Amino acid sequence: MASTLIAIKTELLLPAPDTPTDERDPKAELIERLEEYAQIKVVSQRLDNLVRLERDVFLAMVSMPDQDVMNAELPSYSPNLLIDSLFKMQLQPDYQMHTIKVDAVPLADRIASISRQLSIDGARSFYELLDKAQGKIGVVVSFVAVLELIKRQLVGVVNIETDSGIVNSVSNNSDQTNMNNESTNLTLQWLA
Repeated sequence: MASTLIAIKTELLLPAPDTPTDERDPKAELIERLEEYAQIKVVSQRLDNLVRLERDVFLAMVSMPDQDVMNAELPSYSPNLLIDSLFKMQLQPDYQMHTIKVDAVPLADRIASISRQLSIDGARSFYELLDKAQGKIGVVVSFVAVLELIKRQLVGVVNIETDSGIVNSVSNNSDQTNMNNESTNLTLQWLA
């Protein structure tokens, strides 16, 4: 009896232990979080499918020009003439097929050809590098190819004097009169 009284007295004096009244199952909590995530995902997909400003639709800011400016700039045609022209265009459409032509002389092929010729021979004049079958467009493409090779520092421009056999590099700061006189002797030389 005494021991029972002591047990009751100690229970009254000591604080009651915290026992969770609502213990949740971790599996049930995980399932609930996954369901919430699925709902949020579905809603976000629905929002993403909606038309969005600045992504799918753009605002156009347009204002009407002043009537005086329009009258000054636009020619004055009668409305009947414009309507008749519109009907004629709609009744007799003139369709033309648009075709895109492939380059007759591809730049990459000309660069490869000029590189090959100069690497074998060492030096040639621009005239010797031209392919006569390519015509005027071949001259332009060959010139652009030579400029590209000079930019890549694979080809240099040298001045070969035929009388004494002296080879001089052409500098960028030479005056115009010397360039005109020496332009016939300019040769392209392979540097690589």
